[in-house]
Amino acid sequence: TLEDNAARLEEIRMTIHQIGSVDDLFWVASKGRISHAQAFFGTIAGIKAMGDFGPEGLVVVLAKVSGYEKMYKAAIEYIKKTIRDPHEQIIMVAHTLRRDQAAVLASKIREEIRPKEVLACNIYPLSGINTGPGLVAAYYTGTVITDLEDEKEIMRKILARKL
Repeated sequence: TLEDNAARLEEIRMTIHQIGSVDDLFWVASKGRISHAQAFFGTIAGIKAMGDFGPEGLVVVLAKVSGYEKMYKAAIEYIKKTIRDPHEQIIMVAHTLRRDQAAVLASKIREEIRPKEVLACNIYPLSGINTGPGLVAAYYTGTVITDLEDEKEIMRKILARKL
């Protein structure tokens, strides 16, 4: 029933994770989240801002990495540390005009996480207003999301290993 679905969503809402990156920092700057100078230099340097959902449901940056290879490795390790019952769930890999990068992330998730299934899709019309082009992220259920201090610490430890 509708009520059962609403109750289930309320029950799991704090366990829905997103991990991935946004690489078009000019769009982020146009929304006032960073300065245009930060967007310019970050984009030139290939910086990928990686984020997860916070307790209010908004994406919060956990780390910044240089290049897609580091992003893929950090995302896979983060998923491993925060996912619950990977073999029983479908992981969604979404992108905004980054089909090739989403395919690579989906492939790595299939190989290393081994979920029931991985689906990839372009969500540009749905989230373009928030992220613009450049999003590549995996969505899955996992540990209960905290104030993000625990999640930032997980990512700090991952990146400290020199991916």
